[in-house]
Amino acid sequence: MILQTRFNTIEIISRGKVLEHQLSYYTEPFSQGEKRSAGFGLGLYIVHSILQRLGYRLGYKHRQGQNVFMLIPKEK
Repeated sequence: MILQTRFNTIEIISRGKVLEHQLSYYTEPFSQGEKRSAGFGLGLYIVHSILQRLGYRLGYKHRQGQNVFMLIPKEK
């Protein structure tokens, strides 16, 4: 995993396949990309909720075999 900054954005980068659904699907409570016996599908929902309270939004892109999640300040 790589953590880096670009301009005012924080990027969290890890190797992986492109997400099967739009990011908004994963920020809903109890959503999961694949059904597992462990976990409730709350991780990105919680991250998304915290970022909103702090004045940020969550972004996503897939680039060269890597998932890039971006913490982006909201425009004022």
